[in-house]
Amino acid sequence: MLLTYLDESYTKKRYLIAALLVPETEARSLTIALDKVVADAAWEYPVSVEAELHAHDIVAGKREWEKLAPMMRARIGVYNKAFRPGTPIATASRKVGLELLKLRPRAKQLQANALAWSNTLAQVGHL
Repeated sequence: MLLTYLDESYTKKRYLIAALLVPETEARSLTIALDKVVADAAWEYPVSVEAELHAHDIVAGKREWEKLAPMMRARIGVYNKAFRPGTPIATASRKVGLELLKLRPRAKQLQANALAWSNTLAQVGHL
């Protein structure tokens, strides 16, 4: 069985959905490894051990990672430990997703969001 974690993100120009698929046999070790990334960051920087690893928040220095906003190298280091090739997420998972340009007006934008979700879920279903 594959465990699937879905996340959406957007900017003014793009709407993105990513699915992270992890074999159930590797879910526990992945959780332990990612908890260690946060624990190490909390030991070294003013971050809670309860912080969640959201790539956008880490890179932008937002939410739980706000205190790292002026520390660009620290943010990049935490991001690299969690998300770059060779890291727990990269080695224990497969990723699928879809990126769409945002459309205006709002009705078309909502259609694009629905299309992105259905396409991503279809990709997951075929694995």
